[in-house]
Amino acid sequence: MHLPGRLSPQRYSCARKADQATAQFTDFAADITTFLWHSDIYPLSSWNGNQFRNYCRHIIHSTRVSASVVILALKYISRLKHQRNYHQPRPGSEYHIFTIALLLANKFLEDQILTTQYWSKQSNISTAQLKLLEIEMLKGTDYSLYVSQGEYLHWLKQLEYYINLRHAYLQQCESRVLQAPQSEPESENPYAPQLQTSKSLYTVDIYPIIG
Repeated sequence: MHLPGRLSPQRYSCARKADQATAQFTDFAADITTFLWHSDIYPLSSWNGNQFRNYCRHIIHSTRVSASVVILALKYISRLKHQRNYHQPRPGSEYHIFTIALLLANKFLEDQILTTQYWSKQSNISTAQLKLLEIEMLKGTDYSLYVSQGEYLHWLKQLEYYINLRHAYLQQCESRVLQAPQSEPESENPYAPQLQTSKSLYTVDIYPIIG
């Protein structure tokens, strides 16, 4: 992040914290999407987790959609998966499903709607394919994009349950590392560093977006 010469240390610190919070939230969205779409409770250890996280960071940042849009998009993904009962989605399809869910949530929730051409440019998905994906998702959810306040609050509770579940898993992994004899070589698991650094993900507070 570029630091202007006149930016005070206090403002710079606030800016860094804001960037970190945004990164945590986008990582949270990526992990939830992987869990919902692929039924994978441990997304850091499969499905090219880091690459998908980077994509989610890019698409959320470039489109500047609100946190409420992201949460609603995750709800659409959950609704589609349950209504159509997709047992084994194709690996890599999480990119398409996350993008089109964001597009629909943006159309439904926000006054300033982004064009399909803009979504195509940012996602590298053709406009023709985006239109087909939009139709498929609308059909898959029976054209039901409305989410009541009660359903939305219940959805936040479900997301909180997932966060706690993942946090317990990370603590278990860290506990095993700490209990291992020091003479033993380090774990060959290539995802071990990710398990350490991802702990900050669970500082995400999803409740303020209700208002």
